[in-house]
Amino acid sequence: IINWKIRIFNLIISPYRVIYTCIGDYNFMRIITKNHLDYLRKQYPAGTIVKLLSMEDIQAPKKGTMGEVFHVDDTGTIHVKWETGSTLGVVYGVDRIVKVIND
Repeated sequence: IINWKIRIFNLIISPYRVIYTCIGDYNFMRIITKNHLDYLRKQYPAGTIVKLLSMEDIQAPKKGTMGEVFHVDDTGTIHVKWETGSTLGVVYGVDRIVKVIND
């Protein structure tokens, strides 16, 4: 049985409103449901600006790197064009980003 844990926190960081989303806290195969996938696609449409909190990849950009979402695939990976030029995807249930909205 997969125990999904979804937490959403709202933080205020002037002049931006930052939404922190951490999805998943389990140590086995990550399977995304259609509802979770639809949620991710609504929350992270192409053009969404994000900030990296953590990424489990040896080639990951540094924490705090900004990027722009260009696609959410069928596995829930959020594909981002990072300001470093990298296009590493944010893996569902493993990596963490914040969505930055300029008010």
